[in-house]
Amino acid sequence: MTHIARLGTSLCRTTQSCPRERRFFHYTVDQRGVQSRPLTSYESSSLYESGAGLVCMARRERDPIIAPVIQLGENNEDVVDLNGHLLRNRIIFLGERINDQVAVKTVASLLALNSLSTEDEIKLYINCAAGSSYSVVSILDTMEAVKAPISTVAFGMVGGNAVQILAAGTKGRRFSMPNARIMLQQPNGGAQGSADEVNIQTTELNRTMKMMYQFLSNSTGLSTDRIEEECDRENFLSPKEAVGLGIIDGIVE
Repeated sequence: MTHIARLGTSLCRTTQSCPRERRFFHYTVDQRGVQSRPLTSYESSSLYESGAGLVCMARRERDPIIAPVIQLGENNEDVVDLNGHLLRNRIIFLGERINDQVAVKTVASLLALNSLSTEDEIKLYINCAAGSSYSVVSILDTMEAVKAPISTVAFGMVGGNAVQILAAGTKGRRFSMPNARIMLQQPNGGAQGSADEVNIQTTELNRTMKMMYQFLSNSTGLSTDRIEEECDRENFLSPKEAVGLGIIDGIVE
């Protein structure tokens, strides 16, 4: 290991004199985003022998995640990352807990696609089991504001406040995969601090709960009392049961 570390250090010192080491240096720094200084302090290294000789390959503790790319065009001259390709086809994915960052990205995508065309459909695929009420409301308000039709599709697991987003799609265009699960529940929250502060936070939590129930009532046509009854405890639904409650319109076969 001492020999490997010494070789890795000498690699950085000889990048200006040895063409092979210089190519490796430029590959790691320019193409893979590795800073030049950490090249001397890699935590693990391995050597392999090729026709050109010994090459020192290094790995950082946290390698950057590089999105898959798709080659387009007749001669594959146009390269686009996966997210960019999906947006070109007006597809948005919600695949993690909905926080402020996820909400901003989703809202920006909706507004951008709506500005490009108010007639072409936007497809929103949802696999999310929870989310911040305020972040979810920002997405719901945007979905109501845009003029382009929005098709929502549930896959995997959709639960908590994310169900409101699923139900908020354009009526007739809300779907679920055959084996997806949809879970209704009360909005989660907590309170701490002085007695007055706890009362304030509890009041706000109740207001948020009623607002989320109203969103779901508007989307499904059910009364808020029925929505409150269905969400009283964790309520797991099959796609057919979700169709019966008006959360979705059909099942993808």
